[in-house]
Amino acid sequence: DEPYIEELKSIENTFKNYFSQTGNPLEFKKILDDFNSLKEISIDSPFRFLCYFSILESLLTHNKQRSISNTTIASQLQTKLNLLNNRFETAIDYRRYFKVPDTVNFELIIEKLYHYRSDIAHGSVSDFDKDLSILKGKVGDALKFIHEVTRNIILIALKEPYLIKDLKNC
Repeated sequence: DEPYIEELKSIENTFKNYFSQTGNPLEFKKILDDFNSLKEISIDSPFRFLCYFSILESLLTHNKQRSISNTTIASQLQTKLNLLNNRFETAIDYRRYFKVPDTVNFELIIEKLYHYRSDIAHGSVSDFDKDLSILKGKVGDALKFIHEVTRNIILIALKEPYLIKDLKNC
């Protein structure tokens, strides 16, 4: 349909602009390859969820001195994803995916999703009755949400590669 064709044209133009700005088309290739290879992982596999975070981490986080406050990977993702969400043409409304009280904000959602990601990565059983109660019965929605976040981060990285490089280093 027409909106889909327009989106593809927009993405093509974004790629062309990225390549003309950076001069290094291979620089971003791994991110795109990883994102495209997600389709090879079953939608029911928790490892698909983990891989979305792997892409986000590679784009936005650094592993510098952990002694400095707010430099953990989780806190970097919380603040940087919130900042970028506010820059999207249309911010992602996490309330479409999660029924949460008004006291829950975007950063808390990312914190809980990152906690779930850590459980998967470390082979732990997630506690959806306590720490991850906002995800109880919503793992499928969480996957759709993190897919939308990752997709939008990739697009903004193509549009504003120097912003993403600067964010990664801070």
